[in-house]
Amino acid sequence: MESSDETIQLGQSARLRRFHGYLVLSQAQDDPNRWNITLGRRWKDEIKLWEFEANNEAAVAVWQEILQAEGIESVGQADKQSYVLSPENNAAFRKLLTQGGTTSSGSLTRVVPVQH
Repeated sequence: MESSDETIQLGQSARLRRFHGYLVLSQAQDDPNRWNITLGRRWKDEIKLWEFEANNEAAVAVWQEILQAEGIESVGQADKQSYVLSPENNAAFRKLLTQGGTTSSGSLTRVVPVQH
């Protein structure tokens, strides 16, 4: 595990960093220029998770508005569509997070073990 001020390298294919109040987990795909991103934010005993979900039409509309044609690439067939998002800077990435570009994917709750 390697780390810098903002990023922790987790093995060969994963990175974790803090950004705008989120923990951002980036996991490399087979193509070294493409990453799957999962966002997490802790609230008391719960960690809420978000992703960039291509099946969420409202989120895709946000991507298209913020990134314009230069920062979004549609890949795949009509039945299995995916997108490559390329925000030009941290300000554009922050807009994706704050203006509805992510989709809730669940939460993790801390369970306190019962003491016998």
